[in-house]
Amino acid sequence: MRGFGPFERRKGKGANTGRVNAKYSNIALILFTALISLCMGASFEVGWLMADIFTPVSILLMGLVIFSKPLKNAKFFAISIMLVLALPMHNSNFYICLTLLLIIGFLYFLTNLRPVFKRAGIAPKRIFIALTLILASNIALSTIHYLYGGEFKSSRGGIIFLMGNVVEMGIIDQYLNEQCSVKNYQLCKYKDSIPNNFLWDARSPMRKTGGWRGSEKEYKAILKDILTTPRYLKPFISSSIILTLKQFAVFETGEASKPWRRVNMAVRDYYYNDFRNFVSSDQSLEKLDFSIINFIQNIIFGICILLYLIGFGSKEIELKIKGLALFLIIAALINAWVCGTFSGVFPRYQSRVVWLLPLPIFLHLLKLRSNKIFHKI
Repeated sequence: MRGFGPFERRKGKGANTGRVNAKYSNIALILFTALISLCMGASFEVGWLMADIFTPVSILLMGLVIFSKPLKNAKFFAISIMLVLALPMHNSNFYICLTLLLIIGFLYFLTNLRPVFKRAGIAPKRIFIALTLILASNIALSTIHYLYGGEFKSSRGGIIFLMGNVVEMGIIDQYLNEQCSVKNYQLCKYKDSIPNNFLWDARSPMRKTGGWRGSEKEYKAILKDILTTPRYLKPFISSSIILTLKQFAVFETGEASKPWRRVNMAVRDYYYNDFRNFVSSDQSLEKLDFSIINFIQNIIFGICILLYLIGFGSKEIELKIKGLALFLIIAALINAWVCGTFSGVFPRYQSRVVWLLPLPIFLHLLKLRSNKIFHKI
């Protein structure tokens, strides 16, 4: 945690200062870990078999690249490698971190906020390093796909997911009703029977127009037309804003419903010795209860937002702490925008990042404690 001020050892004014700061840093780290594990969803995100944990990891690693004070080459190299490896673990990570970095770059280079960034310790070199690492991660993933017989693309299916959300927005109905008379899309044959659950419904026309791979070309043309035509783009933008705000506020932990039948069959076929334990587990019996954690998490979220609002207007808060808090809020908003707009509103998408919000508060409290001890020694 060396680049975030409070976790650093101070030099001078007493030989024991470094040891005292290290002691309280460890205590703060334990308390923070206990809070996000027992009262928020961090432990659940780490424990279940999904790649969602790599989204907050990517955000934190990018924060270290941008905010940390000069590190030894070995440490900075290790952070960089971890970021390159974490980004490809979920399709949304690349877009979240790239959008976040583009916003930071815009504010730094194209506004009069550059002096503020400099006082916060953010250098243009770090912004370019972060951009290089994000692009290198995407190129590496595309190369792996190409070497294993696929296309030189970081992911597939993004067009289909966006199409599914455009269906839920209701835009596709208007578009097909107006365009099918002049454009010969295969989807036009099913324009009056498109289910809202476009991706997973067995009756979805996607299964009849080529599936995930075969439908991509046509859906890409439709989406391009929608996003470049003002009368379709306007409702898309308004729906995107609504979905972003909704996703930002939907972060219940514990999206672990009863396993589908095909999951049960897979466990039975490949892990027969564990099958009895699997079907008698709390998840299979629908006995998992996250109501208390979610209640507490809602309270913590509200407190964090309130303290952020107070802290941003206070001159007593260190600028770097304010910068980190703003960084995490923007990251959470971008996460909500990417997931809500291009996939759909689901609690697990925001649950994976909401537990990051108490971090700047802990760092500020530790900073206050550290300064108090420093002046006493």
